[in-house]
Amino acid sequence: VSGSAAAEPSLDKVSERRQLPLLWGIFFEADHLPMHRLRHLQDLQALPDYFRKVKDPHVTLAYAGSLASSRASLLDGAVVTGVAETALAKRHGISVEAFRRHSEDCQLWSGREVEVSISQLVQGTDGLVAAVTLPEDLPCIDKHPHMMLARSPQVGADYAAALLRTAGKSEDLTDAERRLPCLVQNLGPPVLMLRGVVRPVWGHGGFHPVLPGRSRPARSWQTAGRGRKR
Repeated sequence: VSGSAAAEPSLDKVSERRQLPLLWGIFFEADHLPMHRLRHLQDLQALPDYFRKVKDPHVTLAYAGSLASSRASLLDGAVVTGVAETALAKRHGISVEAFRRHSEDCQLWSGREVEVSISQLVQGTDGLVAAVTLPEDLPCIDKHPHMMLARSPQVGADYAAALLRTAGKSEDLTDAERRLPCLVQNLGPPVLMLRGVVRPVWGHGGFHPVLPGRSRPARSWQTAGRGRKR
């Protein structure tokens, strides 16, 4: 082994230190009184029997997806897999480098308690979402911060953002988003205030966002509701 090769740390060792977390989020204690009120509001909704409640509702600030489990996720690495690049561009419309900077911004908030407000519940045919307002300087990669409260097993996390875009009548709605049925319930005044802690989640192990029940592979929300009987 050459001297230069021996001096370089292995990629696996570097990966252990510098890999991106699966996600950054705001997490709330289950016994937090406002969380009980939020759950009560959720129980008052007429939800279809195929909905599954989210076990630990949280606000996602950044979701790395496949980038978190890839060696390309090294913060100081220059190589990026095409799969990760494509996924980030589709989900957030940003480059991998921009996502890394966003993750570093979230790191500055790690462990801090923050207060968020919930002013709306938005229900569609495949999910129930709470619209969230964050502290002004808290970084969030989604233009529509939210908490997914319940969803059909047929849709993924991107459904929530599409539902809120439709409810907010965004000017750049896609044809699929325009066809999304949604029911908006305004809360307050006063609005519901929640206090939670910013922290990362490393890897998929132990992170099960949906309570056990009937499960089917998640599909794109654009096609998930087609052909379903109501």
